[in-house]
Amino acid sequence: MKFRLSTLLWLVTLLAASLAAMDGWGVLACGVVVLFWVCVLSKQRFTLVDFAVIALVAGVLIALLLPAVQTGRSSSSGWSTGRLLGHAIAHYHTQHGSFPPPFSVDAQGNRLHSWRALVLPSSLVDALPRGVRLDEPWHSETNTLAMAGSRARRVWQTARRRFMPAGPHFHPDETNFLAVVDSGAVFCPAGPVRRRDISDGPGNTIIAIQAFGHGIPWYEPRDLSIDEAVDLLCDDSGVIREWTDERWFTVEHYRGVRSAARAVCFADGRCEYLYPLTNRAAALALLTRAGGEASPQWPLVEKGHCLYPRVDSTRRVVRWTRVWGHAVFMLASLLPLYTLRP
Repeated sequence: MKFRLSTLLWLVTLLAASLAAMDGWGVLACGVVVLFWVCVLSKQRFTLVDFAVIALVAGVLIALLLPAVQTGRSSSSGWSTGRLLGHAIAHYHTQHGSFPPPFSVDAQGNRLHSWRALVLPSSLVDALPRGVRLDEPWHSETNTLAMAGSRARRVWQTARRRFMPAGPHFHPDETNFLAVVDSGAVFCPAGPVRRRDISDGPGNTIIAIQAFGHGIPWYEPRDLSIDEAVDLLCDDSGVIREWTDERWFTVEHYRGVRSAARAVCFADGRCEYLYPLTNRAAALALLTRAGGEASPQWPLVEKGHCLYPRVDSTRRVVRWTRVWGHAVFMLASLLPLYTLRP
């Protein structure tokens, strides 16, 4: 296989088309195609050794790309993110004998860091970004440079499906899970709470709620008050919401006017989807740890069901870049056949 200017042009076209069609996986596809034609055109035959070389290179490329793919999938849904959050808090309780405080404070009582920064080493996914100082406020110059835009935000965000109230823009480091902070909640500003302090039962007490559009960075020591949490659980106000679902060749845009089911984390580490409640007293019972209320019956949603039960409009957008990328990639992959003509 001689290297000419036309060969360079073919390689650039093949790589560009593969990236447009398959994103990061396009590098693997391009590499396999190039190796195949190198073996075919150099020896005019294909042996078992050629198969072994292609399989080896493909395996190495898959191993290099797999961490990035798994990172994207680790935040694919509110349920998986909430489950990770529940496990991190449970692990923190095992290590320290109590649930984390809603925020850490200095000697003067000023807030330093959110509980999210405290449990991050227990998330089994990521550690605190390098350079973070827990003895300085979260918005100090050192911590701002270390935390802003760091990979740690993927622990607190749902990446594949973004539920967006019409209008507001999100903070790039926004957390999609907020704790319930109150003297009667598990996250109590007065002091740490242990499992045995939850007389209502850990399985009946919500500690964190999935929420979007609040613009709170994951490292800021700010969460929900008990009243704000009740409003979220009972939110059936008909606010228009929009969300998207990315598919291989299309992007589905949805618009709904009914409140979404939210992922909620319980003190026992479980994560469930919860439809809006109609009784504020029942919502308050789920958020307090020792109110003595009877365990309410709440409308749980089976994992994987549509989070917006009412959809008023849909719009499908074709991803033409990916469509044309596949077409050009297929043509470029077959182009070397021209050199084999009799």
